[in-house]
Amino acid sequence: MKPPQYLKSGDVVELGIEGLGESRQRVVNFSEQRCYSGIGPGYNNPAWNGVENWGPTPAGPWNIGKGRNGGHTGPMSLPLTPRPGNSVLDPAFSHRDPGSFFWHGPNRHKPAGNSSNGCPVTDRGPRNTVNALGGGTLDVTPTAQCLPSGLAGRKNHPCRGGCTPKP
Repeated sequence: MKPPQYLKSGDVVELGIEGLGESRQRVVNFSEQRCYSGIGPGYNNPAWNGVENWGPTPAGPWNIGKGRNGGHTGPMSLPLTPRPGNSVLDPAFSHRDPGSFFWHGPNRHKPAGNSSNGCPVTDRGPRNTVNALGGGTLDVTPTAQCLPSGLAGRKNHPCRGGCTPKP
């Protein structure tokens, strides 16, 4: 097409393959599918990956368990269990409790973007879908893996300064 036409929010894409079935998807703006982890300077910041209570969800593979309601993470919280190769299991890199991560929703009593101390946060729709499927896997891949300088051996270090590449 000239000029090129691009999909926009609300557009519907349909695909059918004879003998296999059909698929119909609605285009959603990224701003409509908000997902984040970490808080303050650790908000979606891979340089803060190993910083307890500040950094984003540690990089690597996770198992997603069956959802639960209640507790400090609210309704439809799905427990995350690190799989081999997850950075949270490397004591030289992370001082974070591997069993403390849940995929949960935003806290309506906090300002937007302030509901995560390291857990992934999304609206309920995606969590309901994964829960209905009985769980699944999540692979967290930051755009750049770094170790905050001065982090080694310290818990809750609000690491100021740059970062050094992870070996």
